[in-house]
Amino acid sequence: ELERRHTGCAVLLVSHGDTLSITQAAAGGGPLGTHRVFGLGTAELKRLEGSTSSTSSSGGGGAASAAGAVAAPGAGPV
Repeated sequence: ELERRHTGCAVLLVSHGDTLSITQAAAGGGPLGTHRVFGLGTAELKRLEGSTSSTSSSGGGGAASAAGAVAAPGAGPV
């Protein structure tokens, strides 16, 4: 729904770590029970590409099905 309503726009999701790691696991197509592989640090930013694309994560504990790139807080644009 967010992708459809905001085509071509960046959307910022702010939530608790478990909720976001489960979202990232779902977007990557993996089992939701493995969401802790996608753990988040305090105030960490992660890029989550559309649910139909997946790339390996760089630095977040990384299963090959993880979508997105990781940036440390204050590291600039993701």
